[in-house]
Amino acid sequence: MARLLFVLLLAWGGAGSAVAANLPPHWQLGYPDLDGQTRTLSQWQGRIVAVNFWATWCPPCLREIPEFVEFQAAHEGELQIVGIGMDDADKLANVARTLNINYPILVSDPRQNLGLLSEWGNNRGVVPYTVFFDADGEMRIKHRGPLDRETLESYFAELQSPRKR
Repeated sequence: MARLLFVLLLAWGGAGSAVAANLPPHWQLGYPDLDGQTRTLSQWQGRIVAVNFWATWCPPCLREIPEFVEFQAAHEGELQIVGIGMDDADKLANVARTLNINYPILVSDPRQNLGLLSEWGNNRGVVPYTVFFDADGEMRIKHRGPLDRETLESYFAELQSPRKR
């Protein structure tokens, strides 16, 4: 019985690795969340994902967070908003508590993020900056500056429709 369990676990682990190998590189990036556990975008594969880069010292970032909170609640299961906070984990956790953030906040060193921001279309490293991926993991929309509900609705509708080729 133990041998069968070992073989099943080995097969299951190998299948997961094969799936991960087929994902785009940005889906495999890992950042710690506010609890210190590493999260990757691949765990939300199959959903529309909005990755929002923000900082606690950025007033426009803080103003848009309530919009993200409401939008996440309204589209649970179809959409996953992920905040990448470019600040100290304690400061990020305080803002998350104060604003009742209902989506994952990942912790990043701002200096380490400049390369990723540039790769994702933000050469200046300006925040807030949000990148939207469709359910297939394809980067479809890049938005510099704060987002409002109307723009979020428009982007979400666009991402739900098949990409025009």
